[in-house]
Amino acid sequence: MHSLSKIVSTLALILILAACKPTPPEPEPAPAPPAQGLVLGVLSATQVPSFNDNGDRQSMLTALENQLTWLEKQPADIKWKAGDIRFGKDRLRRTLERFRQVWTAHETDPDAFRRAMKDDFQFYRFSWDGSQDVLITGYHAPIYEGSLTPTETFRYPIYARPKDMLIIDTTQFDPRQLVKGEGRRSGKIPARLEKGRVLPYYSREEIDEHGALKGRGLELVYLKDYFEAFSFHVQGGGFVKLTSGGFLKLAYAGQNGRPYTSIGRKLVDEGIIPEEKISMQAIEAYFAEKPEEVKRVCYANSSYVFYSRGRVVDRLEPRHFPPGVLGFPVTTRRSIATDKRYFPGGMPAYIEGVQRQQSGEPHPFGAFVIDQDTGGAIRENHIDFFQGAGDDAEHNAGLLKDETGRVTFFLIKQ
Repeated sequence: MHSLSKIVSTLALILILAACKPTPPEPEPAPAPPAQGLVLGVLSATQVPSFNDNGDRQSMLTALENQLTWLEKQPADIKWKAGDIRFGKDRLRRTLERFRQVWTAHETDPDAFRRAMKDDFQFYRFSWDGSQDVLITGYHAPIYEGSLTPTETFRYPIYARPKDMLIIDTTQFDPRQLVKGEGRRSGKIPARLEKGRVLPYYSREEIDEHGALKGRGLELVYLKDYFEAFSFHVQGGGFVKLTSGGFLKLAYAGQNGRPYTSIGRKLVDEGIIPEEKISMQAIEAYFAEKPEEVKRVCYANSSYVFYSRGRVVDRLEPRHFPPGVLGFPVTTRRSIATDKRYFPGGMPAYIEGVQRQQSGEPHPFGAFVIDQDTGGAIRENHIDFFQGAGDDAEHNAGLLKDETGRVTFFLIKQ
C-alpha cells in the first residue's frame, strides 16, 4: 500500500512538472521578401505573346508617326531608363521604324508577322514586386454640353490655371531642407502665399464649395452637372459642346498639387458599391439615386485640374484630341499612360486584358500601343488605355478595369 502511494505521488509530481514546463517560443516569422519595384524581365522566344491585335491598323501608324516626329526633336545623345533597361534615341528610332515596316508588310499574314517580331525585337514583360499582374483601366476625352457664360442650367465652372499659384522647386533646396516625398513624381510643389506664409494650393472643396477662385476671371466655360465637371478633371482634358455652336477644346494646364483619391475606392471601402461591380456607370447610377451624395464623395478627392482654352472647331477629328505628356495628341486605343517616375515615354508595347461588358460575358482584347501619356492616378503597375472621344469611348473607359492584365514592352535587338 505504501509503495502504491509513493508511485502515485511520484506520477502526480511528474504531471505537475510537465504542466509547468514552459511552452517553446513560436518560431520567428520569415521576413517579407524585399520589394522589387519595377522589373522588365527579358522574355524567351517561347514566352512571346501571340499578338492578337484587334485594333484599327491605320491608328497604329498614326501613333507611330506622332512618336517618330517627337523623337526627331530630341537631343542625339539623350538616354532613357525603364527598369534596368537603358536605351538611347537611336535604338528607339530604329525600334519604331522597324515595327512600322513589319506592321505594314505582314498585314494579312499573322504567322509571318509574329516570326518577324520574334526575329527583330527583344521583349520585356512588365512586373511589379514579383507579380506580372497589371491593372489596366481606360480613359477618354469627354464631350459635355456647356456655355461660355453662366446660366441657371450651366453653372459649374471649369477654371484656368490661377496666376497666384506658385511652384516650389524643391530640387533647388538642400535635401536637408526639403525632402522629396515618396508619393510625388517630381520635386515641384504647387503652393500659394497667404500673409507671408507658403501654404498648399486650394483643395477641391475650398474651390468648389467655398469659392476660393470665384470672381477672378478664371472661368473658361460652365457645365450643367457637377459630376461632369469632376469627371473632366479626372480625364485630364476634353471638349465642351457649346450652346452657341461648335466644340471647345480644353487642354490640361496644371494641377493644385493635392493628392489624388479614387472616389470609386471610397465607395467600395464604405460598402456602397461592391468591388466587383465598381465602374463609372455604377458611380453615376448611385449619384442619380442619391444626388445629395455627389459633393461629399467628390470632395474626398482634393486633387483639382486647371485648363487652357483652345479654339472652337465645327467637328471633332483625332488631331484635335488632347495632348499626352509628350506634347502631341493621343491616339484612340493606341496610346497608354504610365507612371512617369519609372517610364520615360515613347516605348512601344503589347497589352492584353479583359473588357467588361454592361451585359453578357467580358471579352479579352490585345493591342499594340505606345507609352505617350500619364495621369494623377497612374501609379506603379497601373496602365491607362486611351479609348477616344464621345459616348462609346466614355462607355468603354468606364467599364475597363482588369487587375490581371499583361504588358510587354519591346525594343529592337542590339
